[in-house]
Amino acid sequence: MIIKLFSIFLLNIIQIFKNPVFSSEKISKNRSVHPRLHKNKEGLELCIGCTLCAIHCPLEIIVVRTAKNPENNPVSCGEAYARTFQIDGERCINCGYCEEACLPGAIKNDGTRGQAVENREKFFWTKQYLFAPE
Repeated sequence: MIIKLFSIFLLNIIQIFKNPVFSSEKISKNRSVHPRLHKNKEGLELCIGCTLCAIHCPLEIIVVRTAKNPENNPVSCGEAYARTFQIDGERCINCGYCEEACLPGAIKNDGTRGQAVENREKFFWTKQYLFAPE
Protein backbone atom coordinates (compact mmCIF):
# COMPACT_ATOMS: atom_id res chain seq x y z
CA MET A 1 0.00 0.00 0.00
CA ILE A 2 2.75 2.46 0.99
CA ILE A 3 4.81 1.51 -2.06
CA LYS A 4 1.80 2.12 -4.33
CA LEU A 5 1.14 5.56 -2.75
CA PHE A 6 4.81 6.46 -3.04
CA SER A 7 4.89 5.45 -6.73
CA ILE A 8 1.79 7.56 -7.46
CA PHE A 9 3.36 10.49 -5.63
CA LEU A 10 6.62 10.06 -7.53
CA LEU A 11 4.79 9.90 -10.89
CA ASN A 12 2.96 13.13 -10.04
CA ILE A 13 6.20 14.88 -9.14
CA ILE A 14 7.82 13.73 -12.39
CA GLN A 15 4.78 14.91 -14.37
CA ILE A 16 4.87 18.34 -12.73
CA PHE A 17 8.50 18.92 -13.68
CA LYS A 18 8.11 17.35 -17.10
CA ASN A 19 5.13 19.51 -18.21
CA PRO A 20 4.76 22.46 -15.84
CA VAL A 21 1.35 24.11 -15.84
CA PHE A 22 2.85 27.50 -15.05
CA SER A 23 6.04 28.47 -16.74
CA SER A 24 7.19 31.94 -15.72
CA GLU A 25 9.40 32.01 -18.82
CA LYS A 26 6.39 31.36 -21.08
CA ILE A 27 4.22 33.93 -19.31
CA SER A 28 6.84 36.67 -19.37
CA LYS A 29 7.59 35.97 -23.03
CA ASN A 30 3.97 35.96 -24.26
CA ARG A 31 2.17 38.30 -21.89
CA SER A 32 2.91 41.71 -20.55
CA VAL A 33 1.88 42.97 -17.18
CA HIS A 34 -0.24 45.72 -18.63
CA PRO A 35 -3.19 45.58 -21.06
CA ARG A 36 -3.93 48.57 -23.33
CA LEU A 37 -6.97 49.78 -25.27
CA HIS A 38 -6.59 50.65 -28.95
CA LYS A 39 -8.21 52.83 -31.64
CA ASN A 40 -8.58 52.28 -35.38
CA LYS A 41 -6.89 54.38 -38.08
CA GLU A 42 -9.75 56.90 -38.09
CA GLY A 43 -9.30 57.50 -34.35
CA LEU A 44 -12.44 55.65 -33.27
CA GLU A 45 -12.27 53.35 -30.28
CA LEU A 46 -12.24 49.66 -31.13
CA CYS A 47 -14.10 48.85 -27.90
CA ILE A 48 -17.80 48.49 -28.66
CA GLY A 49 -18.83 47.98 -25.03
CA CYS A 50 -19.77 44.31 -25.42
CA THR A 51 -18.39 43.48 -21.91
CA LEU A 52 -16.95 40.13 -23.04
CA CYS A 53 -13.65 41.04 -21.40
CA ALA A 54 -15.40 41.62 -18.06
CA ILE A 55 -17.39 38.40 -18.39
CA HIS A 56 -14.28 36.30 -19.08
CA CYS A 57 -12.10 37.89 -16.39
CA PRO A 58 -11.64 35.18 -13.72
CA LEU A 59 -11.18 37.77 -10.95
CA GLU A 60 -14.01 40.06 -12.10
CA ILE A 61 -11.78 43.13 -11.94
CA ILE A 62 -12.88 44.73 -15.22
CA VAL A 63 -15.74 47.23 -15.09
CA VAL A 64 -17.39 48.27 -18.36
CA ARG A 65 -20.38 50.60 -18.53
CA THR A 66 -21.76 51.11 -22.02
CA ALA A 67 -23.61 53.95 -23.68
CA LYS A 68 -25.29 54.37 -27.05
CA ASN A 69 -22.86 55.64 -29.67
CA PRO A 70 -23.93 59.13 -30.84
CA GLU A 71 -24.67 59.18 -34.57
CA ASN A 72 -23.42 62.73 -35.18
CA ASN A 73 -20.10 62.27 -33.30
CA PRO A 74 -19.31 58.54 -32.97
CA VAL A 75 -16.87 57.42 -30.29
CA SER A 76 -16.42 53.82 -31.45
CA CYS A 77 -17.02 51.72 -34.55
CA GLY A 78 -20.09 49.98 -33.09
CA GLU A 79 -23.61 50.88 -32.01
CA ALA A 80 -22.38 51.34 -28.45
CA TYR A 81 -19.15 52.33 -26.76
CA ALA A 82 -17.57 51.87 -23.36
CA ARG A 83 -18.50 55.01 -21.44
CA THR A 84 -16.52 53.67 -18.46
CA PHE A 85 -13.72 51.12 -18.72
CA GLN A 86 -11.67 50.29 -15.63
CA ILE A 87 -9.27 47.52 -14.60
CA ASP A 88 -8.01 46.94 -11.08
CA GLY A 89 -4.33 46.72 -11.98
CA GLU A 90 -3.26 45.63 -8.53
CA ARG A 91 -5.32 42.44 -8.77
CA CYS A 92 -4.70 41.71 -12.48
CA ILE A 93 -2.95 38.34 -12.81
CA ASN A 94 -2.14 38.85 -16.49
CA CYS A 95 -4.00 35.77 -17.68
CA GLY A 96 -4.83 37.29 -21.07
CA TYR A 97 -8.48 36.18 -21.05
CA CYS A 98 -9.62 39.77 -21.67
CA GLU A 99 -7.47 39.93 -24.81
CA GLU A 100 -8.69 36.56 -26.06
CA ALA A 101 -12.36 37.40 -25.43
CA CYS A 102 -12.23 40.77 -27.20
CA LEU A 103 -13.72 40.21 -30.66
CA PRO A 104 -12.87 43.64 -32.12
CA GLY A 105 -9.32 43.42 -30.73
CA ALA A 106 -9.63 46.57 -28.63
CA ILE A 107 -7.69 45.30 -25.63
CA LYS A 108 -4.19 43.94 -26.11
CA ASN A 109 -1.18 43.32 -23.95
CA ASP A 110 1.54 45.55 -25.35
CA GLY A 111 4.65 44.73 -23.36
CA THR A 112 4.39 47.62 -20.92
CA ARG A 113 5.61 46.62 -17.48
CA GLY A 114 4.06 47.62 -14.18
CA GLN A 115 5.41 50.43 -12.10
CA ALA A 116 5.63 51.46 -8.47
CA VAL A 117 2.95 53.89 -7.34
CA GLU A 118 2.45 56.08 -4.29
CA ASN A 119 -1.14 55.05 -3.56
CA ARG A 120 -3.61 52.32 -4.46
CA GLU A 121 -5.88 54.59 -6.53
CA LYS A 122 -3.24 54.68 -9.28
CA PHE A 123 -3.71 50.93 -9.76
CA PHE A 124 -7.27 51.53 -10.99
CA TRP A 125 -6.53 51.84 -14.68
CA THR A 126 -9.19 54.01 -16.31
CA LYS A 127 -10.14 54.23 -19.94
CA GLN A 128 -7.99 57.32 -20.52
CA TYR A 129 -4.96 55.63 -18.95
CA LEU A 130 -5.41 52.37 -20.85
CA PHE A 131 -5.34 53.89 -24.32
CA ALA A 132 -2.05 53.12 -26.02
CA PRO A 133 0.23 56.13 -26.42
CA GLU A 134 0.15 57.45 -29.96
